[in-house]
Amino acid sequence: SVGVYLRVACDWASGRSGVRMPGGESGVEALGRFDAVVAEAASAGAAVALVGHGSMIRVWTAARVANVSLEFVVAHEVPNGGVVTLEGAPGRGWRALGWTGARLGDAPAVAAG
Repeated sequence: SVGVYLRVACDWASGRSGVRMPGGESGVEALGRFDAVVAEAASAGAAVALVGHGSMIRVWTAARVANVSLEFVVAHEVPNGGVVTLEGAPGRGWRALGWTGARLGDAPAVAAG
């Protein structure tokens, strides 16, 4: 069900990556695969564009990007064609500069209340 999928995705995004999607992989496995692709792209030493599923982009940024919170990604979708702009590097860390057209600052991005 969609509810189970969303709960597991939120678990992964908030650091509970040992949780397994029913019938599928764990967050350790999913985030590890995404980390490997990011590291490979970053090794080129130039700016790159990665294309992925909006849900996975939201999970990965909440789990790996310093200034993006779980609450923010729950409240802010990445629509088809949406762009999330990051700077950083594997081992050094990541910071979000923009989220689907909105500029993000240094403070953790949280949902507007």
